[in-house]
Amino acid sequence: MSIKSIQKLKKFGIYQNHTNTNAKDFGKYNLFYGWNGSGKSTLSDVFRCIENKNNSEKFPSSELTVAIDDGTLITQTSIVNADLNIYTFNHDFIEENISWNSVVKSILLVDKAKIEERERLEKLKILQKKDLEVHSKEAEEIVKLNSAVSKFGTDSARHMKTSLQSIDTTDRYYLNYDKRKFEAFVAENIEAMKTDGPLLNDNKIIELTNASKPDHKNPISFKQQAIN
Repeated sequence: MSIKSIQKLKKFGIYQNHTNTNAKDFGKYNLFYGWNGSGKSTLSDVFRCIENKNNSEKFPSSELTVAIDDGTLITQTSIVNADLNIYTFNHDFIEENISWNSVVKSILLVDKAKIEERERLEKLKILQKKDLEVHSKEAEEIVKLNSAVSKFGTDSARHMKTSLQSIDTTDRYYLNYDKRKFEAFVAENIEAMKTDGPLLNDNKIIELTNASKPDHKNPISFKQQAIN
């Protein structure tokens, strides 16, 4: 099937009230020429509408009647069901389907699906860049937190060892107290530490602290008495 003639164009750009009066039917090959603004591009928009099976977005209130060589008519109401194999290369096609690569000017993409994929790829690259920046900041924060936790364990173990170094223990547990032992203690009591309350009350802490102080006491005088 092919287009035989354009019977009517109304409110379609420059064609405000066109009828097919005294116009010849289309042939196998057709040449349109005229001054700028005479309606050549607008006429290609008619064919583009038939190709896309929808009415013109530029002229939403337009009306058209296109005759097909089998006797059927395509109008603005029946265009969605138009069964006509037609392809239009005009300005709209260029806008929708042709994209010059911004890096390599000699590469031309003429494929609607490929254009959409390229646009989606560029959007994903932007999102990826943002995600990488966020990931980098979070990774730096994790390193800082791990360093702070490690330092806290080392300092706490050192304080524990210094505080209890005067205690004479046979197993030498506190004399060799280090970060590993402190971290093991934290792991064993992790559930208890999740609460806001302290593991020991203030009085108990004072009692234990005083008990571990290396206070020097007066020497005990002892005079040995022999028992007969």
